[in-house]
This record gives sequence, C-alpha cells and structure tokens, in this order.
Amino acid sequence: MTTRLFQWMIICMFAVVIIMLGVVGFFIWNQQVDHERPMAPDSSVGRELGNGQDQSEAKPDSRAVEGGQSARTGSSGLNLGKRDKADSKQGDGAKAYQLDIAASRVYVKVGSATRLGHWHGVEGKLKSGAISLGAGGELVFDMSSFTADTQEARKKVGLEGTKISENEAKQVTEAMLGGDVLDVEKFPTATYKIIVIKPVERQEAGDPGIYQVNGRLTLHGAEQPLAFKAKLERTNKEGIVKLSGSFAMKQTAFGIKPYSAAGGLAKVADELEIRSELLLSPGK
Repeated sequence: MTTRLFQWMIICMFAVVIIMLGVVGFFIWNQQVDHERPMAPDSSVGRELGNGQDQSEAKPDSRAVEGGQSARTGSSGLNLGKRDKADSKQGDGAKAYQLDIAASRVYVKVGSATRLGHWHGVEGKLKSGAISLGAGGELVFDMSSFTADTQEARKKVGLEGTKISENEAKQVTEAMLGGDVLDVEKFPTATYKIIVIKPVERQEAGDPGIYQVNGRLTLHGAEQPLAFKAKLERTNKEGIVKLSGSFAMKQTAFGIKPYSAAGGLAKVADELEIRSELLLSPGK
C-alpha cells in the first residue's frame, strides 16, 4: 500500500465519521423543539381544575397548559366521583340554554414534535348543543367542519404572526380529516356529555363567573373523562351569554396517532391545546 493511498483512506474514514456525526446531530436537533408560548387562556379562569372531589376518578393523562386547564383524559376509570353523581341529579335553579350554532366555535392549537414541523391553528363548528347551567347538557361537534389555519383560528391560538400558504393549509386539513387521523367518514361527530356544570364563585346558576365543567368526551370512537373550568360572560345582546374555556388533551388518549411526514422528520405533537367559545341563548 502506497503512502498516498493510505492517506486517502484516512481522509475518507474521517469524512464518513464527520457525515455520521452530522446526521446524528441533525436528528437530535430536529427532536429538540423549542416550545412556543401556550395558547393564553382567560386570565380570570383558575389555573387548577379544583379539588379531587370535583373530578372524575381517572388520573389525568396530559400536562396542564401554562395558565390554563388540563383535560382529565385518563386511559381508565370512566366512573364519575360520588359528588359528581349527586350533583348531576340536582337541577334546582338550573338555567337552560340553547347553543347558537352559527356563532359558536372551537379552536385547536396543534404543535410540532420536531423542529422541521409547523404549528397550526384549527377551527371547528358544532352541530347541536344544549346546556343547563347548574345541571348538565350535551355538545355535538361537526368533525368534518374542522379546517386548518384559517385566519381566525391562527389568531385565536396565538399564531397570527406566522404565515401559512393556502395550499399548505389545504393539505393539512385533508391529512387531518383523513383516515390516518380523525377519519371523519367513520367518525363524523364528537360528543361531549356534560354531567354537571356548576358555579364555583357562589354565583347563582346563569350568573356571570367561573363554572366547573365535568363530563365525558367521545372522540374517534373512544370515551374519556374531561373536566375543566369555564367562564360565563354577558354579551351586548339581551339574554345572550358567552361560555368559554380552555384545556389540554392528548390525541393518543383517544386512539389517534399524531400525524407525521417525511419519515418522521416532521411530526405533530401528541398534546393539543383547545379553546371553546360558545354563545348561548335562553332555552324554551
């Protein structure tokens, strides 16, 4: 072996090592995502869900959003606590409301699990809903209406400073609604059965203030407990009130695999941040 050939072999070996280190470094860098500021909840809504007596017995399966709520989406134990069962039977003084479908919305902040991925804001509508403040109710979501990166959605979840092209937004929506994620053809609706929604600030049912909401969410064919705090406000329209709340939940708790592309180089985060804004009118 000549000296020149030996030198070239050493150089090639160094080059291979450098390339391998670069590839490993890239994958490590791509996985170390800088978390953006969470979607800011209403500042008047408490940071915690309340004491254990007010919650369903399942353990929480997702971290609390900074300054917001954590959805109680444990993978087991769907039985309600004794106090919830008792409260769900108490309808004295409850105020019945119908959902204004045209004006009510739910917004979802979808994070990225990798640096190459993008953050998205999703806007969804409801099919029907009725709530009795001081008692319970039911909300039915139209999953086929969920649309990625509308201007309003990105504003509501704090992403208005970054731009997403219409073509990319369309692709994200198609992937989200498709069989690999929400599969809206098989699961066209999601339902939140409210076991009890009760005042927590000593206000009368129907009066403005903070309310504890306990119930069960059925999504993608799976049911999980869901509890959070919501804020009730009057609007400038006579008799119309606004109920808003925010919480975090994990897709995997409902059997949904977070979407990924490019061999996993771009991947959606498991945890979602959700904000609901519901307009309610007195029930008949």
